[in-house]
Amino acid sequence: SATGIFSPAGNKYTTDVEGNKLGEFHGDYFTYGAGISEVELDVLTGEIRPLRSDILYDVGQSINPGIDLGQLEGAFVFGIGYYLYEEPLRDNRGTERSQGVWAYKPPMAPEVPIEFHVELLRDNPFPKGVLGSKAIGEPPFMLAYSVLGAAKKAIASVRREHGLSEHFQMPMPCTVDAIQKACGVDASHFKC
Repeated sequence: SATGIFSPAGNKYTTDVEGNKLGEFHGDYFTYGAGISEVELDVLTGEIRPLRSDILYDVGQSINPGIDLGQLEGAFVFGIGYYLYEEPLRDNRGTERSQGVWAYKPPMAPEVPIEFHVELLRDNPFPKGVLGSKAIGEPPFMLAYSVLGAAKKAIASVRREHGLSEHFQMPMPCTVDAIQKACGVDASHFKC
């Protein structure tokens, strides 16, 4: 499972273009959500397959549930890419050299959980929001950590089976080669 906290208090968006304060609660509130995921790990290749993810997210009183669900799903999948697949390549000066999607791998359809259940918290209007709503967009991104957390638990289980420490370091993003290396498994473990 995953949790995240963002507190926008004191940000520059609490004023209008002329610097006038927009009100005490303009943008100063929390959004809440919960996510849990189940993954399948191929210990020989390091590939992770999200099998199932369940998400509950609080948007207050949804103005348009169809759009809100799409934003929630999109941010979650974007987060999966960030945590597991997208590895921007940089040279010694820090300049990005990924050359688009030829070397930079955003999440594709196989990276989306096979069972993907997304729900908006019902009957929870936010009295200080526009028509009782709360923001949705990037905040659900953090709930994708549930996929990485499940992957880390799977890696720890494999390591335990092979007599290795369950504690290990993982780079970000946790690409297939890093995951395979963290598993501590090679073909010699499978001799007949």
